Amino acid sequence: MSGWYTEFTLPSQPILPAYRIPIAAHTLYPRYIRQALSGETEGAISNEDMILDEQALDRELESAIQEENYNRAAELRDKLQALQESSKAGVLNANTRFYNAFRSGDLEAMRVIWLRGENTHCVHPGAGMISGCAYIMESWELVAGADVEFPLKIDLQNVEVHVKGDVGYVTCLELVKTKGSRWGKQVATNVFERVGGEWFICIHHASHVTL
Repeated sequence: MSGWYTEFTLPSQPILPAYRIPIAAHTLYPRYIRQALSGETEGAISNEDMILDEQALDRELESAIQEENYNRAAELRDKLQALQESSKAGVLNANTRFYNAFRSGDLEAMRVIWLRGENTHCVHPGAGMISGCAYIMESWELVAGADVEFPLKIDLQNVEVHVKGDVGYVTCLELVKTKGSRWGKQVATNVFERVGGEWFICIHHASHVTL
């Protein structure tokens, strides 16, 4: 199997590093999401925005339409759209923090972004699933201790973000390169859960692909 991750591995677990998001990708998203991609969301999205109940707004909107209260329906629709954009920005901001830690081998930053508990899972390219935050962090300790020069180089393509309530996920194609290696290709899915108004990664799954 070719690709950058053949250079160093966990025991039977090839490793996938972080990415940086090309600036060109910023044009694909609304303002809130462009801020998240560029790392400008610190303080831009309040916790109040992040914990608004999307399902409650959906119900209110449906009720307003049934009552033919179209002014109220328009107001609720705008609030719902703003909430959805803010939620996507929050997920992308967390995704960026995850990959910044990954790219630089920053274990403390990586530890902060992962959801605590046993309902967390990580699959590195070509490897089996690791479950539980403690075991997942052990895998990142091996990544950070590998004989590879950080930061790693990664380009991102085909980024998509989806959010429903307190769960969101990002999918992408990663082109990964370490010093002196060839570019490798991975498809990645990162799932996030919102707890206390903050987004934490709970699933990271990356797989090698040949395109």
